[in-house]
Amino acid sequence: MNMSQQNISSSLHEQFTNNLNDIITARNRLEAESPNWSKVSVYKLVGVVKDYVIKNFTSANRIFDRFVDLFRNHQEQIDELNRKFSLLDEARQHG
Repeated sequence: MNMSQQNISSSLHEQFTNNLNDIITARNRLEAESPNWSKVSVYKLVGVVKDYVIKNFTSANRIFDRFVDLFRNHQEQIDELNRKFSLLDEARQHG
């Protein structure tokens, strides 16, 4: 692997790590905001669950969307790198 390939690989790894850390942070925040379920009385449980779901549905949906975007983006980058490496290999073989 040459220096350019190492830089690209390092940059992709850093981007992926940053995105993944953002997602983990958001998930941890959702978990921290959840009620202590064992202390919710049976009579209030339905209302508490309903409120929690309504409050956090949008956040959970954003996390899922972020995962989808993250993996699509990285797949596009991988496809582009594969294309470039194929072109380099062809150039070396014919060069």
